[in-house]
Amino acid sequence: MRTGERLLIASLLFASVAVTLAAPSGVESWLRQSFDASGVPGMVAVVTSGGEDVIAAYGRDGRGQPMSARSLLRVASLTKTVTAVAVHQLAEQGRIGLDDPVIRYLPAFRLADARYTRITVQHLLDNRSGLRDGRLDLSALNRSASLQDYVAGLQHASLASDPGAARAYCNANWEILARLVEVVTGILYDEHLRSSLFAPLQMTQSTVAVANVDPPGGYQEIFGFHVRRADHVLFSASSGSNGLVTTAGDLLQWTRWLATGEPGGILRPATRARLIARALEARTTDGFEASGDRLGKSGMQMTEMSHLLIDPARGTGAAVVVNTSDMHGSAFAIASGALDVIEGRARAPLGHAARFTNVGYAAALILAAWLGGRGVRRAGRWAVRRRDAGRAGTLGRLVWLPLLTVPVIGLPQIVGMLTLGTRTISWTQITYLLLTPLVVLVGVAGAGLAVFVARLRAYQSDRLDTHARRE
Repeated sequence: MRTGERLLIASLLFASVAVTLAAPSGVESWLRQSFDASGVPGMVAVVTSGGEDVIAAYGRDGRGQPMSARSLLRVASLTKTVTAVAVHQLAEQGRIGLDDPVIRYLPAFRLADARYTRITVQHLLDNRSGLRDGRLDLSALNRSASLQDYVAGLQHASLASDPGAARAYCNANWEILARLVEVVTGILYDEHLRSSLFAPLQMTQSTVAVANVDPPGGYQEIFGFHVRRADHVLFSASSGSNGLVTTAGDLLQWTRWLATGEPGGILRPATRARLIARALEARTTDGFEASGDRLGKSGMQMTEMSHLLIDPARGTGAAVVVNTSDMHGSAFAIASGALDVIEGRARAPLGHAARFTNVGYAAALILAAWLGGRGVRRAGRWAVRRRDAGRAGTLGRLVWLPLLTVPVIGLPQIVGMLTLGTRTISWTQITYLLLTPLVVLVGVAGAGLAVFVARLRAYQSDRLDTHARRE
């Protein structure tokens, strides 16, 4: 163990005893004001500090009922923090070694790439296995009926890099880990979580067996408005990457344990401190992402967005779930602001992060419609001006208009390029997460095609008329 890591562990162990914070007395009104200004239909927030907790629920759920501490919530990738702790439990018990090859514990694990034999358990926890979305048939994998089927479906996948060489966020890593837990423990993943994590923390409403629950879902955002929409689940089996369904009350229990280690019995204090210290030092590992001295994880479940954030040195934590396809970071901003408030930092209530963005999108769509209509109306005039320009020059002035459809047709590929190939997004996901930009792009493309057709027809008509007059 490196010296820096030892110092971090020591400081965390000391802080868990020495740091005392004031009760989060002012955070409830701050959360209420931030929710009112955010524009989201419903929100739950949990905050823990100095042994005192806050659970806040505002707005309505996906069925139009009031949000409450018992509303079922899909928290998506927050599941990875649960899976990471479950794996570290097995390591602490000596049942697995984090630096051992995965195939030692999961003999059925196979890839169409000989390098897979070098993938270790820690590589999966670090997202450094070499697996990448672009090398997987995600649509087929996500139709798997079980974790066993999911892992079996990886047999045709290849690696994008050597194990341990590069980090690439990939849900497949976490499904493999969940299946490893099943094989090592001899019971289904959800059953293991219930007995080893959820029961000790009294998380009685939590499960990753998503087929057994029916959360109310949430809303689709379009130009700042929200309409109800059925949820979309990526992998309907007991997912180790995004399957957790929970409640605000249970989420508070998980947030408190991550922030303070209390109640005990999940991991030894030194093991938990070592996990946190490593995550802070590596900046992203074991299901966490570091932001300064805080550790967090975001979740994106189409109609529900979540963020969990802890400050382990102070023993504080906050988690927020909003029930809309909110790509503007409301959950993260509110969780971060809540921690600032309970730690004594002045924070004004958050505003509606998307308001000006939506105005810009609406203005772009209106401008595209106006320019398209204007171009169609003036197509005849344009054709007359191009009368003596020749076909080559005219076609050169027309060809850019149908090219406006390229960003629409290639949007999934463009998103993949922006993530450097680490993430793949389907058309279904785009309609949830990027519906407003998609509508604008379709509007621009439609306007371009309308002008292209109008000008082409006007140009051909003008040429026929000209030819007839000459005869």
